[in-house]
Amino acid sequence: VTKTIALTATVTDTAPPPPAGLDLRTTLQHGTDGINPQGTIRNAEVKITAIIQGGNTAAFKTRCLVSIDGAPEVVSYDGLMVYASGAGQVFSLVHPVPVAVRTMVFRIITDPDNAAVEVNESNNTQTITKTFNN
Repeated sequence: VTKTIALTATVTDTAPPPPAGLDLRTTLQHGTDGINPQGTIRNAEVKITAIIQGGNTAAFKTRCLVSIDGAPEVVSYDGLMVYASGAGQVFSLVHPVPVAVRTMVFRIITDPDNAAVEVNESNNTQTITKTFNN
């Protein structure tokens, strides 16, 4: 004997929806490094993408700190960057260092003074490490 039984199910997505409202964030990528003609200075480049969600294109304070070969961080940039929606606005930051430098850690802080009220403050700091072999 075969019986057909109707089944019903309810599927509930427990993942929270993406937050609505203003959010600022940056992404970091390696840029193209260069060495001066004398072979003494390396221009270490990082690409910074400044993205705004839930707001209009606007300038916000952004700070970049750099640590060279494990030394304490120093400020490399502290000023305004224009944050744009969608793919964002791309900036290049070039930091000159002696060619003897082997490692640089770049840390970028979006809205370091917390002037903007954001739905996600946890994504305001990004870090990238550059390692040089020559």
